[in-house]
Parts: sequence; structure tokens; C-alpha cells
Amino acid sequence: MATLFKSKGNADTDAGTDRSLPTIEARLKANGFKRALHTGEGPPNFPVVTEFYSYVVIAVSELDEKSKMFPANGFYHVPELDLSNGGFLFEPEK
Repeated sequence: MATLFKSKGNADTDAGTDRSLPTIEARLKANGFKRALHTGEGPPNFPVVTEFYSYVVIAVSELDEKSKMFPANGFYHVPELDLSNGGFLFEPEK
């Protein structure tokens, strides 16, 4: 299971939401997001613009089946995706 995190911009994240990587990828593609950027072994540092969670970070573990969008373990962010337009990722799986 991959983990979705809400981030304030620095390494300050919420506890995370487990979600299958195929579900994350399918939801991203269905909403017009076609690529994810690997940011390394730790959560990325974005500019802190507010005291509230603003960003979405995806953590992929060695247990996740890799894909073209998520080819390696580590942390990813999706360009143009933040909490204002990324709520669909946190909806429960059906």
C-alpha cells in the first residue's frame, strides 16, 4: 500500500492515508494528471505558504507494484496537484 500525505510544505505531514498504488494512479489519470515526480527518500520541501496542509505527497514502498508513473520507491509529488484540487485521492476506495 502506498501512503498519501497532506503536507504543509516542509517535512511536516499528517499521519497519512493508505491507498493502493493502482487506485492512486487510476484516479490521477482520470482527473487529467499524467506524471509524478520522484523527489527522493524523504518528503519534499515545498515553500511554506500557510500554516495549513496545502500539498499532496505520495510515498511508494518496496511492497508496491511499480508502474510507469511510479517506477521506484520513495516520495513523489504531482505537478499542479495540491489539496485544493486533489481531494479525489483521499476518497474511500470502493
